[in-house]
Amino acid sequence: MQIDATNADLRDIPIERIDRNPENPRIVFRPAEMETLQESISQFGVQVPISVFRKDKRFVIIDGERRWRCCLKLNQKTIPALVQEEPDPLRNLLLMFNIHALREQWDLMTIAVKLPRVIELLATRLRLRPLELRSVSTARESAFGSRRLNSARDFLRR
Repeated sequence: MQIDATNADLRDIPIERIDRNPENPRIVFRPAEMETLQESISQFGVQVPISVFRKDKRFVIIDGERRWRCCLKLNQKTIPALVQEEPDPLRNLLLMFNIHALREQWDLMTIAVKLPRVIELLATRLRLRPLELRSVSTARESAFGSRRLNSARDFLRR
């Protein structure tokens, strides 16, 4: 599952019109990494556009929250962004998971926080009985231990 840039529009977007993605599993941003990225952006600018989708008159981040946060701290007025169609809720989450699986894997807690939501959306998509999400660990065991959800792994890999 990838960001489809073929229909995306590359634009400079005003920073104040961009919102973080409420579904973004990442909640911890390591200060040292942020400082390094901020120094790089200060010296060279944003080298890779962020990816966003339009939501009313605003934009929501799919990929690039760290770059966006650094630009905010640097008081930049705009940021380069690929504007694409709004993904459905499951695709939105899976895009974020896949992007980080290719780069640097998130901390286990970051993954665990959103895993029940992915399972819930996937169960709905596959028209399975709703899973009881008692805890992150039992949800994970249910999702990847159940024969009925083995096809979920294949779906997540796409």
